[in-house]
Amino acid sequence: MAGNLESLAITIAYYFYNGLLTNMLTGAEYSSYGATQKPLRVSTPVKSSEQLSTYFLNMPCRYATPIVVLNIALHWLVSKNIYYVSIIPYGPKGQAGGLDSGEIRSLAYSSLATFVSVLIGALMVCILLVLSIRRLDSEIPVTRSCSAVISAACHPPRHEESESHILGKMKWGETAPPAWVLDWFGVIEDGKGIAA
Repeated sequence: MAGNLESLAITIAYYFYNGLLTNMLTGAEYSSYGATQKPLRVSTPVKSSEQLSTYFLNMPCRYATPIVVLNIALHWLVSKNIYYVSIIPYGPKGQAGGLDSGEIRSLAYSSLATFVSVLIGALMVCILLVLSIRRLDSEIPVTRSCSAVISAACHPPRHEESESHILGKMKWGETAPPAWVLDWFGVIEDGKGIAA
C-alpha cells in the first residue's frame, strides 16, 4: 500500500511538472518568432506549405524523452523503496513452519533505491530551474497560451490581409500603417506608432 501511495504522489507531481515545462517551452517557442523567421506550428499543416505539425508529446523530443525516461526510472525505484517481506522458516525435513515457529511478515525498505530516487527527483527540479533562468529570444509580449492574444498577434492589419503569408515563414514585428495614415497623422519619434 505504501509503494502505491508513493507512485500516486509521483504521478500527480509529474502531471504538474509536465504542465509547467510545457508552458515554459511554449513561451520560449512563441518568443522565438520575434527573433527569427519560422514556419507556424499548427494542428493540421497545409500540404505544400512550410507549416509544422504539433509535437507528439506536447514538447520537443529532446526535452520529452529524458523527462519520460527519468519519470519511468523514478517509478521503478519507488516500487523498490518499500516492499513486503515474508520469511518462513523450514524445518530439517523441509516442512514449512507455522506462525509459532518464527514466521516473519513485515515491510522492508531499500536505502539505495530511496537515495537514487531522491537524486532523480532533485535532478528533475534542477532541470526546471536551469530552464527557468534562460532568457527568451526576443522582446515579444509574453502571452502564456492565451489563444485570444496569440490570435491577435497572428492577424495582420486589414490593409495587409493575405492568406499566403501563413503558409511560409513568419516573424513577429510591428507593422506600419498605410501611407495615407502616415501622411495624415505623422509618425512618432521612435517610429513605432502614429501621433494623434
